[in-house]
Amino acid sequence: MLSLRDAAGRKRLMLKVTAAGEASIPFLDEAGKVVRTVTPQSRPPSAMAPFGRQPYVHPTPQPWSRALSVSLYDISIPTYRRGLQNLSSFLDKAEAHARTSGADLATYAEARLAPDMYPFTRQVQLASDAAKGGAARLADIEAPAMPDTETSFPQLKERIAKTIAFLDTISKEQVDNRHSATIELPLPGRTMTFTAPDFLMQFSLANFLFHVTTAYALLRSQGVPLGKFDFLAGGQMAAT
Repeated sequence: MLSLRDAAGRKRLMLKVTAAGEASIPFLDEAGKVVRTVTPQSRPPSAMAPFGRQPYVHPTPQPWSRALSVSLYDISIPTYRRGLQNLSSFLDKAEAHARTSGADLATYAEARLAPDMYPFTRQVQLASDAAKGGAARLADIEAPAMPDTETSFPQLKERIAKTIAFLDTISKEQVDNRHSATIELPLPGRTMTFTAPDFLMQFSLANFLFHVTTAYALLRSQGVPLGKFDFLAGGQMAAT
């Protein structure tokens, strides 16, 4: 038997094989109680229907969301914040590129990756919505209303700054105390129900990063000289 321990030295996961060759993986809580056991016969938990179908209304809670002690704040708020800082730095580079190349910033603002996708301006607004909405649901508070009226790069950067300012009002305790909370996400025609960790890991972070990535790709397609490190740490590099 092989066991894995947490930072406090407590067993949290074991790999077991019986004399008969039967394998299992028990997950333990902080008191050492087995809260879930995975065997080769267990059905893999899945939050999504088979490819091409709609997501299930009730995503299956993942074992780690119940068995492991994870700081939701440390995973969520700094990630939203860093992504928004990097997004703002994309706009700075786009403005600089337009000045040197003579390009019209309106061309960047209206750019789309495909005819049925939102343009750059809307991608920035949706990244803001994903960050403030995700953080608000995790902390169980109201997100500030932002009416999506931005039309210029300075206005988009102001929107990002306001979103970061909202994130900075949320304390670690507000988020971490809701580790066992249930979060409901209303969608047209249905409501998706998550545990707080699964909401973050299966939906919110992916949704946020989708819009940041799309904004990056749109500017890159317009010739703005962005690289991987701009996506990973553009905000931090701009501050040094």
